[in-house]
Amino acid sequence: MEETFNIEEIKRALTELEPEIEVNPEIEEIKKRLGEIPSQVYYLSQRGLEVEKKISDLKHTIKRKKIERETAMSNTRMELLKKYNQKNKLYLEQLEELKGELSSGKKKLSQPFINDFIKANRPEKPTQSVLDDFAFVRTQSKATEILDLEKQISNYEHLLSSLRILTEKYETTKYAVNKHADLYIAEHRNGMKGQSM
Repeated sequence: MEETFNIEEIKRALTELEPEIEVNPEIEEIKKRLGEIPSQVYYLSQRGLEVEKKISDLKHTIKRKKIERETAMSNTRMELLKKYNQKNKLYLEQLEELKGELSSGKKKLSQPFINDFIKANRPEKPTQSVLDDFAFVRTQSKATEILDLEKQISNYEHLLSSLRILTEKYETTKYAVNKHADLYIAEHRNGMKGQSM
């Protein structure tokens, strides 16, 4: 999208456009409208194309951000599992060392104490739910960015609807102006015929 795109400028310009025409316009008003309506319709169609492009760009950005978030969530889950595996490896090494010391007679511990020691030091493997929750919380800022972009799309879609409605009004006005012009031409011809008699 070009650097000059400005939604507020487009909204302001829309409020200045006047597609309606008087019920019984003067010939000068008809001439003026015949000259300006095509440029107004062109202006509206150009702004519509800009807004459509902006919407398309935002949709692509949202897709990219969703992929980035999913990747970040996956990396977070893998990171947690890696930490668990490291803790579990250390735990198993300590357990083997303790077993060796107990079997060699270096340490004398009661069986209930050994059982409590094993339970207390065993790392807890994170469940899928815990992994998902942690990944969700860690990537919340990315989710907020996506929501903000979706809100922008909604605003642009509303603007696009306004542009289309205004274009339709201009097309209707163009039709009315052409009919008024036809009437003036017919009246002018009838007036000239009446004068020649």
